[in-house]
Amino acid sequence: MKKALISLTAASALMISTAAFAGGGKHKGPEAWFNKMDQNQDGKITQAEARAAKDEHFNRLDANGDGSLTPDELRAGHSQMMDKIFSEKDANRDGKLTKAEAQMPDKRFEKLDTNGDGAITKAEWDAAKAQKSQKHGKFAQRMFQRLDTNGDGKVSRAEAQTAADEMFRKADANGDGVVTKEEMKNARGRHMGKHGKDGKAGKDGKRRGN
Repeated sequence: MKKALISLTAASALMISTAAFAGGGKHKGPEAWFNKMDQNQDGKITQAEARAAKDEHFNRLDANGDGSLTPDELRAGHSQMMDKIFSEKDANRDGKLTKAEAQMPDKRFEKLDTNGDGAITKAEWDAAKAQKSQKHGKFAQRMFQRLDTNGDGKVSRAEAQTAADEMFRKADANGDGVVTKEEMKNARGRHMGKHGKDGKAGKDGKRRGN
């Protein structure tokens, strides 16, 4: 569920700026998110397409429509995203996920299925969500502060745009003005290698996490 419980980092810094380069849309992974961003389905993402995706995320998270995002709005957005993922996975709408519905490695499934009854209930899902959010809280806060360049405690649309453009520039390895699936994959790999799965990098620069 690590790809699903993507931490507040995704809901804050990376989800605002351009979630595609950080870990993907919904629960289907970065490829599905790439395809969603690639509006004309030509196998590459232009900066205009990346900006449109950023705006869509920003508007969804900006609950009060004031043109800026607060930490509370980001936390609420993250929670709603995770609720939607559970709902999408729960094909028969019985309020729990079987192994077939969850579509995750057995080890992760067993970890989430805390009572060992062969299904992940919404309560178990929410408990894991809360635990993951708490674990990554400090890192998410640092990332939020990095985006909040004027230090007013909010991320404006302009600040989010600046971050999105910077991420696009870094992902566009050959500087041709578009990002391919391979470039996105490599950009995500560099991000994960730098910060690790739990948002931390070790002294040797390698990933850290469960």
